[in-house]
Amino acid sequence: MTVKEIIEYTDKLKPNSFDFETKLVWINQVEGMVQTEIRGVPIDKIRTLATEDDALSVQHPYAQIYSFYIISMIDFFSGDFVKYQNSSAAYNDAMRLYSRYIVRGAK
Repeated sequence: MTVKEIIEYTDKLKPNSFDFETKLVWINQVEGMVQTEIRGVPIDKIRTLATEDDALSVQHPYAQIYSFYIISMIDFFSGDFVKYQNSSAAYNDAMRLYSRYIVRGAK
């Protein structure tokens, strides 16, 4: 899955006015957390996504972590803190599932 695909998918789920660059920052926040916290990559070695064609590190079926994170940031920065609590809980659950998958030895 690519940056473009996850943004298009997320925008269908939750229409919003945030631009590509903002969503790319949010995607890179997830990328950084995945790479450092789950995969053990040193901070100075983090791969940063820069274009819409860049492939995400996390693929199906776990790629939903990007959408959940983007949705939670949309809710947060829109000031809808009730929705933010729900969307951030969905993100945390998805990240926990992905982390378990990696701990079991998947690459």
